[in-house]
Amino acid sequence: MPSTPKTLFNGDARAPRLYKEIDLRLNDPQAIEARRWIILNVPTLVEVDDDQEVWLAKVKQVLNETTDELDNERPIGKEYLKQVLNWFDFIGFVALHYWSMENELVEWMSPLVAKIWERVGEYVEDEARRRNEDDFFRAARDFGNYCLQWRREHYPDSRIIQDAT
Repeated sequence: MPSTPKTLFNGDARAPRLYKEIDLRLNDPQAIEARRWIILNVPTLVEVDDDQEVWLAKVKQVLNETTDELDNERPIGKEYLKQVLNWFDFIGFVALHYWSMENELVEWMSPLVAKIWERVGEYVEDEARRRNEDDFFRAARDFGNYCLQWRREHYPDSRIIQDAT
């Protein structure tokens, strides 16, 4: 049975505006490109035989080596990661303060969040440790970890296909 807005939004009158903002950010062409780039270029830990050191070195290499067509001074991988982290931080903050994490929000968001987070989550945790900033993208980290764990408990691992829509 579909939820009512009251269930999904905890009765918050601002919720429809927040939903629209999330939808706009989710479907922004730059956001789609950033997520697609990460999914196609950044390996998962499983793809490097669960070797944490090798994986972290590979992720750093991929994020730092790629030139960008955006004409920024930072590599395109880091630019895309920053965009995704900003978006996850926003949605994580909204989920924590305005919605319940145990409802349709996580079911709706978990496929794309989990695909990204399994590729960058530990990298972001490593950067937070190196910065000595426990609050570094805290909402993004909490939301990413929650969605990844939820997804693993409810669905089998997905596969990335090259000719995806």
